[in-house]
Formats: sequence, structure tokens, C-alpha cells
Amino acid sequence: MALLCVVVRCVRERDGGRIGYVPGARSVGAPAFALGPDTVHLVSGPKGNTRLYAYDAAGGAPRWDVPALDGTITAAPDGRALYLHDGRGRLHAHSAADGRRTWAVTTAPYARDEVVPYGGTILLSSGDSYRGEDGRQLGDDRPGYVLANSARTGKALWRQNREQPSWTLPVPSGRLALVGHDTAWWAYDLATGEPRWRLACDGALADDPVVRDGMLYGPNTEGVRAVRV
Repeated sequence: MALLCVVVRCVRERDGGRIGYVPGARSVGAPAFALGPDTVHLVSGPKGNTRLYAYDAAGGAPRWDVPALDGTITAAPDGRALYLHDGRGRLHAHSAADGRRTWAVTTAPYARDEVVPYGGTILLSSGDSYRGEDGRQLGDDRPGYVLANSARTGKALWRQNREQPSWTLPVPSGRLALVGHDTAWWAYDLATGEPRWRLACDGALADDPVVRDGMLYGPNTEGVRAVRV
């Protein structure tokens, strides 16, 4: 089922019938894309003139577009806000209703592009390399960190540094944020950032953990470790 082509090419029903079409915006390559409850959001446009677009998810009708940071979009779970993060430490929040930018903050260098909204918090973790202003990768194997920012204001709430790089995004579970560092899973208190426990693995972490029915399943190169969270 084709959904995207440059921007949002078309929306199809299960029987293949076309019900909407969104014209392509100026873009090279695939645009950053996110789905709200009833809206398609994306960032597209030439460098230095990128815009954030909103289209009706059912029919493809344009709703609004505004100037925006060229970054990865994450929609808040309640559909009220959009977060754009560019991996160079710039994090912007926009209202999903009209595109208005509500705040802009600087997080930290070599953070992963994707963020994780959860409750009133936005969680981030470091990547394993740093991008210069021209987008080039400048290094790798940097020390890892985990960040929490306020979803309402963008204000930094806490930061935890680790000697090992962060190999995964934070995975929230109850009052914990679960992150993979080097060869272990770490659990951080969502309110304070304090480490609560550490689960060592036999091999290197292979993918993001999965939390289901109160259990963390952490894949690594030697198998899967599991712990109740």
C-alpha cells in the first residue's frame, strides 16, 4: 500500500480505492513524517527554507504550514503537540492545532534525532557520534547520556551521564526509563534520573528493548535477557 511519495502521495482504503491526494512539497529525498490522531505531519523543503505541514489524514486536504526546523518529527501521544529534533541539540515544540511554535531549546550534542514523549516528559538519549554544522560525522564512541526535558516548557529536568555510549532510545515503563548502554540495560527514575538497576547482557545490545506485561525483553548478540520491571 503506497502511502508516501515525496510528501504524501495518496491515501488508500483497504480495497485500494483512492480517497485523497496531497501534492508534493519542494523536497529532495524522503521527508520527516509523523501521524497524529487525524492528521499527517511532515517537514519538507529545500535547505534553509524547510516547513512543517499538516494534512487531513482521511482526505489529504491541507490544514496549515509554517516555517520549521529541518528535523525528525515526533507527535505527542495525545496529538496536541509536535516535537522537531535535529540531532545537533536543537529541539522545537509546535502546536498540532495550528503549527504555532511554542518553545525552542538546546539539548545536547550528538543526541539521537528521535525523541520519546511520555506523560509530561520528553526523553532523549545520545547517539554514538557527533554531527558538525555541515552534517558530517565527526567522531564515534562518545560517552553516553540520557536526558529528560519538560514537554510543556522544554526546560531540562535531569541528565545522567554514562561512560558507555547509548545504543537505544529510552523506553518508558511506569516510573522508569530503560536505556541500553554498551552491554547492559539501565533503568532510570523518570522523575529524578537516578539509576534504579542495571541488567548485564552476555553480548552487545542488538536492538531496542521491548516491554510487555511488566517484563523487559532485551535482545543482545548472545540471546535475549528478560527482567520484570
